Amino acid sequence: MREITVEELLNKNNPVIIDVRSPIEYKDGAIPGSINIPLFTDDERVEIGIIYKNEGQGAAKWRAMELVSPKLPSLLKEIKKTAKDEIPVIHCWRGGNRSKAVTAFLEFSGLNAKRLVGGYKAYRQGILKEIPELLPDRAVVLHGLTGVGKTEVLKILEDKGYPVLDLEGMAGHRGSIFGTIGLGEATIKKRLIPFYLSGYRN
Repeated sequence: MREITVEELLNKNNPVIIDVRSPIEYKDGAIPGSINIPLFTDDERVEIGIIYKNEGQGAAKWRAMELVSPKLPSLLKEIKKTAKDEIPVIHCWRGGNRSKAVTAFLEFSGLNAKRLVGGYKAYRQGILKEIPELLPDRAVVLHGLTGVGKTEVLKILEDKGYPVLDLEGMAGHRGSIFGTIGLGEATIKKRLIPFYLSGYRN
């Protein structure tokens, strides 16, 4: 099975990253730019977890196979369609059974794929280690009252080529007065960290 480390992934340009975790896991935090093609639904994941707790690993694996078998062909086709001519990077939470199974089935069907070693957990740990190296020696914080045009200033600076991090935009939250108005759902803290670092890296 072909594998890729977090360090190798971070040095790739525009990799196709397939997150096979359940939708709720993906929503809770994900690699920027990754695409969620879940192996299990949220309910199926809960069911497997209950079986694992009550009946053990063997019974949980059997139930997982029963749930996956009917939808496996469509799942592989969706990954193939998404990846196009690129070699997709497959990952789950810790680089365990889910990503191993999907990568193995992709290879069995004649499609190239790489499994992310350590999964999303390793990715988070990897980017957190990069923070001291990525932070600039000097950073300027733009602050002011609500509605004075801070976001517009940031956009102008970004257009002129300056490195900019729009924290309100990334968080999907405009502070205590306007909150998420016009921005959709707010981004939770765990999901923000990868986006912050993605901004620093770029």
